[in-house]
This record gives sequence, structure tokens and C-alpha cells, in this order.
Amino acid sequence: VRYDPSAEKLFRSDPKEPSSPLSANPYDSVEVLNFVSGASGRQDVGSMMMKSSTFFRSTSILFSGSFDQSGFDMTCYPFDMKTVVFDIALIHPATNVFDVQLICLNEEAEVMDRFEGSDEVKTCSTAMSTSANGFAWDSFVCTMVSNTTIRCEMTGVRDSIGPMKDYFFPSVIFSAMGFCSFKLGIHLAMPRVATTMIALLSLSNLRTALVGKLPTTGNISWLEEYFLLSMVFMFVNLAGHILSLYYAAQKREFMARVIDNVNFLVFGSVFVLLNVVELARRRCEQVSQLVLILSLILGTLLVVCSIAFIVARYKMEIQDLHKKTTLAAKAVASSRLGRANESEEDAKERASLAPGEQDRKDNEDDTFVC
Repeated sequence: VRYDPSAEKLFRSDPKEPSSPLSANPYDSVEVLNFVSGASGRQDVGSMMMKSSTFFRSTSILFSGSFDQSGFDMTCYPFDMKTVVFDIALIHPATNVFDVQLICLNEEAEVMDRFEGSDEVKTCSTAMSTSANGFAWDSFVCTMVSNTTIRCEMTGVRDSIGPMKDYFFPSVIFSAMGFCSFKLGIHLAMPRVATTMIALLSLSNLRTALVGKLPTTGNISWLEEYFLLSMVFMFVNLAGHILSLYYAAQKREFMARVIDNVNFLVFGSVFVLLNVVELARRRCEQVSQLVLILSLILGTLLVVCSIAFIVARYKMEIQDLHKKTTLAAKAVASSRLGRANESEEDAKERASLAPGEQDRKDNEDDTFVC
């Protein structure tokens, strides 16, 4: 747009010779700053030259390849949105000669904003309505940042079906295996422990495959945290099996049954509720708030009902166990009190005896002990 003849020598093949031709093509003066594929990704798709009172040269170039993007927030993955940025700018020394101008060329482009007091376009938007790389892209919006730079942005919503199908649904099956192992017979020690270990190892492998596709920096994603919680609860299940088998070996099958049901019902419900709470805490825009609220209510009811069932199911047995424990504690206390009273009586008896009789009494006690 702006042209400064005094700076034209910067682009001549021989700056000392004013009549020498311009050596640079127009696209040599413009660069996409975050384009990282280099010259192999730049393709000249056509040029045009016109000369009337002023000489014009127009060139179209296609940038195809990789663009450096950073600062993605993976907190809500796989229910997230991404905004990719392309910075188009004049490079030095073209900034001394030219300005850039934003123009909405095709019919699909729409002028979103203009500079105040001018007809020059400030923001232009082009509808995309296409899917690529696992995202549904909405629109391509370009904005004049300065007289030498245009910033274009494109926002996409991730298609969560792919990650859910590849990682989440298989992990749900493995987690269910771990919790359902408590419904196996108490004497099936090997199948119970083996099922839990298989579930734990499978979850670990799935998480490793997922982490390899996600950035190593930034906040942990919801799906990663879900896998960590799953692995923690599988370890809790393994500990529950060990404790249950221990009580079964001690012929205390009541305690073994209680542990089995607590792990299957209560811990299973808590596992579901914790994952829903964590998803709600992240305030993901792509997750329906109504669905989250209903899930929180159902998860809470599931935990409460599980605890209520355990208490109602074993109420009588728990009361009997409490009575037996209380009676045993009272018997121990009475025994200790009786021994204390006997010790006091022995001390009084020894104090009332003469020194010689005390020695005879001690000898009798020693003989009795032997």
C-alpha cells in the first residue's frame, strides 16, 4: 500500500545503480512467522504483472506444512477447543518500503470490523465448516495487528469420539474387571488377584499410549487424571483382596464379606463420583452443564445408597460383633482389676509378717512358681 521510492534501492540488484531492476519477488517480502517447514513448503501458485501509470506485481503463494503452535490448554482433553494462530508479516527491509492491507477477497469472506474513520478492513472472517486433524473448524478470522502484521486465527472443537473410543471405553471395561473381581468366591484367591493385576497393567499400558500423544508440559488433562485414579483404585482393590484373604484364612469370613462388598460397592461408587467431580471442576465448555449436574447427583446418590446398603446388610452382625468385643474388653478389664486387687492383698499380707516369715513366704512363692 505504502511505497517509498527513496528506499527502493534496498531491493535493487545493484543499489548503486538506480536503473537496475528489482531483484526480489513480492512473496520474498512476506513471511508466515510460525511456518517451520521451510522453502519446501512454499509454493508459488501464480503471479500477475500490470503496468499503467504505476507498475504492479501480484503473486499468490501457498504455505503447506507445519506451523509452530504453543500454549495449548489440555485441561479438558478430550472435551477441549483449540485456537491456532498464523502471523503474516513483512520482513525487514520491506517494512521500510511497504505497508500491509487486509482485504476480504472471496464471497464467503465477511468484514467484521473496520478502522475508525476509514474504509480499511480491520477484521475479516471466512466460514470454514470443515473437519481436519480430529477437529471441527468453525471460521478463519484475520485481524490487522499493525501496519506490517496480520494475525489469523482458526478455532476448532475436538471430536471427542476418537479418544473416547480408543482410550476411555476400553479403560472402563478394565476398571469394571477390577471391581467385579470381588464377586468371585473368597477361596478363588488366584483368579481374584490375577484379574485385578491384569486390569492394572492394561490401564497402565493405555495411559502410556495416551501420554505419548499429549504435550509433556502444562496442566494434566482430565483423561490422564482419570487413568491415574483408575490405577490408584486398582491398587486399593489389590489391597482389599489381600485383607479379605487374610480374614478368610483366620476363619473370619464375616469380615471378608464386608471388605468385598465395601470395595465393590462403596469404592466403586466413590471412583465414579471423583471422576465426575474432577470433570466439573475444570469447567469444560464442551461438556453440558446439565449432564454434569445430573451426573453429580446420581454419583452422590450412588455413594450414599452403597453405604446405606452395607450398614443395613450387616447391621445385626456388626451389633453382635460389637457386643462380643465389648464383653471381651470388660473381661480383660475385670481380670486386670482382679490381679491388681490380689497384688494389693499380697502386699498387705507381707507387710504384716515378721522379717523371717517374709523370707519363708518368698521361698514358698518361688517354689510355687517353679
